[in-house]
Amino acid sequence: PTLEQLAGVGGDNERYDVELRPQLAVNMIRELQNDGVEPDVWKLEGFEDKTSYELVVKQAQSGARQNVGVIILGRGQDESEVEQWLEAGRGVPEVIGFAVGRTVFWQALVQYRDGKIIAEQAARIIAERYLHFYQVFKS
Repeated sequence: PTLEQLAGVGGDNERYDVELRPQLAVNMIRELQNDGVEPDVWKLEGFEDKTSYELVVKQAQSGARQNVGVIILGRGQDESEVEQWLEAGRGVPEVIGFAVGRTVFWQALVQYRDGKIIAEQAARIIAERYLHFYQVFKS
């Protein structure tokens, strides 16, 4: 958030995410569409609730864009936050997947870099974490 946006929600990042960010995402999508940017898939940071996903999907699919989908980014957040975003998005048919990176692999890579685990262990941890998020999204 900008300083002004954050001040408008009393300096509360969680309120910003819930109260402002969904409409800002809609505005951003609309602006890009007006400038001729027409992706088949919008890659957006996760939202707290189904209504926010429906709001951005409505804009993403506006006009003759009915085949446009949305995937959820993890934003490097902790596991519980990403789980909440995936659970909120999975009930929206146009939310077609996720691109959760750092939340999946960061800890394992740091442990590997620091010599605490070997490459095979890091790979196993990353695979297990990815599968966990896949199950959250699909269940």
